[in-house]
Amino acid sequence: LSVARKIQISNVDGTGITVGVLSDSFNAKGGMSGDIASGELPASTTVLQDNIVSGSTDEGRAMAQIVHDVAPCASIMFATAFTGMAAFASNIVALANAGAKVIVDDVTYFGETAYQDGPIAQAINQVVQAGAVYFSAAANNGDNGFEAPFIDAGLNATLGEHMAKLTTGGTPSLLPLTLKSGAD
Repeated sequence: LSVARKIQISNVDGTGITVGVLSDSFNAKGGMSGDIASGELPASTTVLQDNIVSGSTDEGRAMAQIVHDVAPCASIMFATAFTGMAAFASNIVALANAGAKVIVDDVTYFGETAYQDGPIAQAINQVVQAGAVYFSAAANNGDNGFEAPFIDAGLNATLGEHMAKLTTGGTPSLLPLTLKSGAD
């Protein structure tokens, strides 16, 4: 992305902000009204476009619940990102046009262009230039990672920070990493 802005966040509850969420689906499993009634989502939750198909997980609703936990006074809007790259890009712009000032997604299209901005990156650039901030998950691959309680490995003098010891015992745990032959 060619546009970046630094924002400072402190003592924020989301008042006056609309957060746009892009993911697979929101209410395919039918839990939205119950989440609003129980306080898991704000009454101002709006769905611009859902993707109600077999296999939908309502991960967008789960993301919105997290947003509501972090910023309980923010309004939330959702639009699906699972109906193709052009529709994903269109829904980024639609969320911004509907008032979302913060937009988040957890979606990767493996066909996105690598060496130039494709339609999704262009839509993100457009909404950021118009004043929104945009956050995209770097990956969402389930259980391919390391999970353990924090163990302090001591102060890293170069970084000036305490680092985590990535081990669950005497022998360090390793995450699998595969490189193509000749890759640097």
